[in-house]
Parts: sequence; structure tokens; C-alpha cells
Amino acid sequence: MGIRSILAKPYAKYIHDKSQKWQQRPELTQQLWLHHLLKKARNTAFGKDFNFAEIENAKDFAQAVPIQDYEGLK
Repeated sequence: MGIRSILAKPYAKYIHDKSQKWQQRPELTQQLWLHHLLKKARNTAFGKDFNFAEIENAKDFAQAVPIQDYEGLK
């Protein structure tokens, strides 16, 4: 048995367990991803225009960021 075969099973279990956590708590997962994305984008021009640094949750985001089409983003 090669090294890949030996490492594949524990790695697959790790990935499976991690995805199970995400699936069991979808609202928390979405909240964490929103926070992560806002943090990464807060220093962009778009993030500064819409004050991403002050947005705490999806409701705040919906109120702060208007729906725009591609032309509106140019």
C-alpha cells in the first residue's frame, strides 16, 4: 500500500466530518462565510463605499448594499 493510500482515508474522514458540521449548522455556516467575505472585501473600493467594516449580519448587508446590475458596478 502506497503513502497516498495510507493518507487518503484519514483525509477523506476529515473532509467528511468537516462538511457534516457545515450541513448540520447551515445558518451559522452562512453567517461565518459572510463575515469572512466582508472582512476580505472591506478595504476594496466597493467595500469602503458600502462600509463593509460596519456590517455585522445579512440584514445589515441587505440594507447597506443595493441590488445592482453589471452596469451599476462599472
